[in-house]
Amino acid sequence: MKLLIVLAGLLGIAMAMPTEQSQEGNLIPVEMVKRQDSTPCGNPVGKNEESQGKALIDVFLKHSISHFVYTSVDRGTNSDTDATNIPHFITEYDIEQHLFFCVAEKSNMAYTVLRPVGFYDNVTADFFCKVFTTSWAVKLPEDKKLQLIATSDNGEFAGQAFLKDQGDVYRNKSMSLAAAALSLEEFQGIFEKKTGEKLPMTYGFVAKMVMGLNKDIGIMYDWFREVGFGASVEECEAIHGGMKGFEEWIETESAWKNARY
Repeated sequence: MKLLIVLAGLLGIAMAMPTEQSQEGNLIPVEMVKRQDSTPCGNPVGKNEESQGKALIDVFLKHSISHFVYTSVDRGTNSDTDATNIPHFITEYDIEQHLFFCVAEKSNMAYTVLRPVGFYDNVTADFFCKVFTTSWAVKLPEDKKLQLIATSDNGEFAGQAFLKDQGDVYRNKSMSLAAAALSLEEFQGIFEKKTGEKLPMTYGFVAKMVMGLNKDIGIMYDWFREVGFGASVEECEAIHGGMKGFEEWIETESAWKNARY
């Protein structure tokens, strides 16, 4: 069972299954878990995500799992108490609250809640990346920085949570994760310097149309502008000093990793 959550962290996703019945059984071989999702964003779970997340916690409690590591999302400086107005952030908050309540009332199961910020891995060689970058340009002021991290570093924190589960750094803790804070100009400059290409973008009206059709995305970018992520890069570096900057991520993990720098 631990294997499932480690892999979820490595992929930067929260693994969830539809029913309690489907959550029981053999989670090996590893390839079975990996096949659930191989993209940094995953497939949208939608309205069922909250019930699935809570059901997963209930099954873990039922089977006396010793340590549950959950990848959620940072919600600013008051992540413990502020659900925000972003629908999928609210879902993560509600799942967290279910975990905290169940552990306090019913179980000695240890937990670690990881709250990453935006992912470098949103920079992909496809249309999604263009919407990501153009929405950033449309919604945020030029000097507004966006906090970011690699999904692989999110996975590193998840792995360390298990390896050091008896210490006071990870056990029964919630932590926001960020490796960098960049303005779009800084982000664009690094990308173009490392790849020799223009940062993938589209027309502003296209990004606005996408945000209009998907209100969740539009609300999220408004929140980026008005509130923003609240992780401490310095505190994260003190725990895991090997976090990747955007330059290193481009060189080692991006779709452009084999380009000439």
